[in-house]
Amino acid sequence: MPYVIRPPRLRTAVAACAAALLVGAVPAQAGNAKEITSPSKCVEPTLYQPFTSFGDSNWYALPAGEEYNNFTGKGWVLSGGAQFVQTKLYDGTTGYVLDMPARSTATSPNFCLNPEYPTARAMLAYVFGQSNLSFYVTYESSGKTPSSAIPATTWYGWGLSPSFSLYPSSTPGWQLGKFTFVAGSKSSDARIYNFYVDPYVRR
Repeated sequence: MPYVIRPPRLRTAVAACAAALLVGAVPAQAGNAKEITSPSKCVEPTLYQPFTSFGDSNWYALPAGEEYNNFTGKGWVLSGGAQFVQTKLYDGTTGYVLDMPARSTATSPNFCLNPEYPTARAMLAYVFGQSNLSFYVTYESSGKTPSSAIPATTWYGWGLSPSFSLYPSSTPGWQLGKFTFVAGSKSSDARIYNFYVDPYVRR
């Protein structure tokens, strides 16, 4: 499992806990335990480096309804045949993933966002076909963003997606947003797991 990493801007806030963290176990990567209903409840998330084996050392936040290598789906709303299925993952382990047949959608619970959250990435595979899978964010303050196309890195088998835009709102400070994946109309079946949001785009 990738280690938990705190970027420099967060280290001051956790300095008092440094000794405990050095001797403690690495916490499990899990999303928010309950859906957040107000921006006033937003805090800086725990950050991880889940894609270092792919040469991506950026820090990422994990949305609700997910754990590392396991898409639990708690709080997500599915339609059009989308479902969570257990399957073999990229590293050979077994976990649950989001299965997206043609014309299906999957929408997350609320997630805390601000203008510093510009992109996201995920592990992606096509079981068959290759649809125009897309993604958008619905911000509580400004509504739906444009759609980002998510091309697969491989025809079949798991690969890391390119970064796709969250089209961050210009509204300053914390706000709430929901993420939505949408599968295209062509006959296909896409699968997703380890969907992470990048708050800082640090290289």
